[in-house]
Amino acid sequence: MTRFRVTTHVSHFAIVVVFLFFLPSCKIRSVESLFSEDKPSPSYSVYRSGNRYKHSHNDHFLDVIQPIFSKRCVTCHFCTVGPCQINLTDFEMIRRGGHPHNPYKLGVGTRRVEPTRPEDQLSVLQWRELGFYDILSTKNTDSSLLLESVTEGLNNSPQNPHFSEETARQRALDQKNTVCPTNTESYETFTRAKPIRGMPWGLPSLTQEDTTILRKWTLMGSPGPKSSEDSRLDSEPLSDSILAWERFLNGDSRDFKRQYVAKYIFEHTFLARYHFEEVPGEFYSLVRSSTPPGQKIQKINTEVVTDAPPAEVERVYYRFVKEQGVVELATHALFRVNTAKLEVLGEVFFKTDWNVDSPPLYSHNPFEWFHKIPVEARAWFMREHTRMLYQSYARGPICFTRTATYGGADNFVTFWLKPEVDPTVQVPDLGLGNYEYFYRKSHSLELKEIENVVTNWGVHRYKAAFEKTLRDVLGARDQNKGGLSLDDIWMGGPNKNPNAWTHSLRHDTSTQFFTSKRSTLPGRPQSAWVLTYANFERIFYNAAVHFKYFGSLLHQMQTFHWQSTVRTESEDLFISLLRDPKMRMKVRGNYTSKFTSPFLKLNRYYPQGRTAHIPIEWRKREHLFDDGELMKELHKRMGPEITGEKDRLNNWPEDDLPQKIVPGKNSQEQFESGLRTLTGRPGGFVRHLPQVSHLIFVEEGKRKLYTLIVDRAHKEHKFVVTGNLSLSRLPHLDTLKVVPGLMGAFSYLILIVDHKRAGDFLQGVAKVSKPKHWQELAKQFKVSRNAPQIWDEFDWLNRWQAENLGAEAGILSLRHYDSPESFH
Repeated sequence: MTRFRVTTHVSHFAIVVVFLFFLPSCKIRSVESLFSEDKPSPSYSVYRSGNRYKHSHNDHFLDVIQPIFSKRCVTCHFCTVGPCQINLTDFEMIRRGGHPHNPYKLGVGTRRVEPTRPEDQLSVLQWRELGFYDILSTKNTDSSLLLESVTEGLNNSPQNPHFSEETARQRALDQKNTVCPTNTESYETFTRAKPIRGMPWGLPSLTQEDTTILRKWTLMGSPGPKSSEDSRLDSEPLSDSILAWERFLNGDSRDFKRQYVAKYIFEHTFLARYHFEEVPGEFYSLVRSSTPPGQKIQKINTEVVTDAPPAEVERVYYRFVKEQGVVELATHALFRVNTAKLEVLGEVFFKTDWNVDSPPLYSHNPFEWFHKIPVEARAWFMREHTRMLYQSYARGPICFTRTATYGGADNFVTFWLKPEVDPTVQVPDLGLGNYEYFYRKSHSLELKEIENVVTNWGVHRYKAAFEKTLRDVLGARDQNKGGLSLDDIWMGGPNKNPNAWTHSLRHDTSTQFFTSKRSTLPGRPQSAWVLTYANFERIFYNAAVHFKYFGSLLHQMQTFHWQSTVRTESEDLFISLLRDPKMRMKVRGNYTSKFTSPFLKLNRYYPQGRTAHIPIEWRKREHLFDDGELMKELHKRMGPEITGEKDRLNNWPEDDLPQKIVPGKNSQEQFESGLRTLTGRPGGFVRHLPQVSHLIFVEEGKRKLYTLIVDRAHKEHKFVVTGNLSLSRLPHLDTLKVVPGLMGAFSYLILIVDHKRAGDFLQGVAKVSKPKHWQELAKQFKVSRNAPQIWDEFDWLNRWQAENLGAEAGILSLRHYDSPESFH
């Protein structure tokens, strides 16, 4: 939660109006080309509040207390998913306290629960009315629930024979079943019955020094930052860049076009953290307010951002709020902006001749209320910001619902149809006359609406209209060519926007969407999507805008199945680039698995009937072409400006890289060559490895970081039959990917491999055939949950992020560290 005030600051910034009008063929600048590379100084730290460069706020809480929580507590206690809903990212959330229930387990049957979101910014009294209890001392006593738990955690040390590795791991597993004590008395009763339940939970204790500091702070009454407005983190005047953005988004009361555009931008970025290039080290959230720029923000809270504001709100304004807390990686979706981007947005949205005569409406169908904005502009915004939008929905509320990761492959890539052949750009309503069937999905499903689920929300009518329009568009372009081809895939435009190839690694709770600007694109993906504007809009509104983690089970199932529907549309568009119908069905089967035939019959998907154009030079070997070959060809066509440098760790798209494990001592080059012998091989040892491991290779004191990622294979991705997803696994098809640097928001295991034993590690991994083999090998290299060293390595990983990723960095989570997959 964040408190704030806005200081009026005069700026002479004016938006530059250019004369280039947006059309699909126009050379609008790529937003990726507008930003300089992050080069943070060594003092940059993800543990600091407010500004990551600022060493001191001259404030005891901000300079001394919050860093303790940042370094040792936020790794588990962040957002709504934190144990007991305790959030230690800033003081207002700490004051909110804890809650006895996990909101991700209460949406059962047809019932929903009240939302308890930090972003609602309620008062302490309002939080108490929702069932939150105090975890601090406010009466100058030496006791508080927070302090009691940290003091009990001093038993989590190597000196205590009861704090073994197995005990620490068991504590982690107990998270799911442990009740949340609501006061010091109940906590004492709890720990007497179940010892070694101190904080950090199942991890080594805080230092005695930090515990003493927290005890003294408790005796002082657990005070927060200084009450003076001038000492608050958000007291500095807003920069010219931020003020320019607020003026851009708000305009005057009769500028209805601008209000439509502002609403569109807000609904697509409200989950992201704005990072202004002119204000490095800080993050801002875009919120709705009933007050205009220059006045104190009065935030408008509704269940979802597409709900209409209260009747007394005369006009909605869009305002920037500085984030005061620290940033954890699991919810971090970054939106890079600067004043130059305003020029581009002006070019795209306002140069065209479109008009509205009233403010934007509120409904739950984005195609209905935004249809007056030129569809070319809307499609451009989503295409240019693919990664940010995917990161927003994957790290938004839905990312904590484990089932969400079951709705798609662990490792997939996305491409775009060129706007000139995108049916939903060329004929926005697909000839349906209205947009009812684009997004015929109830926002708040009740039992009486079950029939809509069975009939799939009118999806058949939409798909028939899409198919007809696609063939009309392709036929009008070239009657002799017919069908889709690789030439119809967007290659990033003249500026080679890397969002043309967006890579997804989504493994349980750990998610990462990235382009080649972030890292080398690793290995062969498990599936591929070709997006149209309407397809991606439906995906985003379903999973990011309209998903309620506090909704009923029915609502959550509806969200899952709708997501499966629209995802399959994009997969089918990619599959239909294959000309051979048998190969199409084979690939469709790989993506859908055992339910392929009944699913296609039930849902009338079209990969088998859509025509495709295959280059002449391919036709003699067309039978050899599968989805992997198509991906390779796209990889080659896009080139290194999109796909990045050659992947030296995974044998794809090339398969002729040198592979060799050198026994014993290895140089970094030899070690990477050995890793290549393990990547891309299905089954075997892979099924026994954690989903995301962070491996630190040490050679002569120098460290090199890698992320080992296991892509899980599943029997199907369409129906949730059981909460135990392991029952639908195909472990013999699991494969290993290796990425240089850090990927993923959670660390499931940290491995330290010295170059003298690197060959032994690689050979040992290759020989793993049973769980016990991996456990025996891992003991030699892993950092155990109960080892004090885990905090040193945790700090090193967060420091590595700060030094290498800049604004992309956030505090890594250890919540699922060294725990079995079935627990997550």
